[in-house]
Amino acid sequence: MSKEPWNYELTIQQAMIKFLQLRAKLLPYLESANLVTHQQGIPLIQPLYYQEPEQELAYHFKMNYFWFRNVDCTNYPARQSDNGARD
Repeated sequence: MSKEPWNYELTIQQAMIKFLQLRAKLLPYLESANLVTHQQGIPLIQPLYYQEPEQELAYHFKMNYFWFRNVDCTNYPARQSDNGARD
């Protein structure tokens, strides 16, 4: 099966279109970020402790990071039910 949205059922198609449009909106930001990374050597993805090195707690949040300096990305684990299945 190919990756084109029209090859999927409507609900999946709508979700794919939404995220493809978001990706298209982010492209100028990504291009700028990659240029700065190339010219200045600033990593595109930085752990939290790069921004807050004096904060001891910053070293314990391994799933938090900054995407090009100013986008704080936090991963939240999925909840698990009593039988171990993820919600």
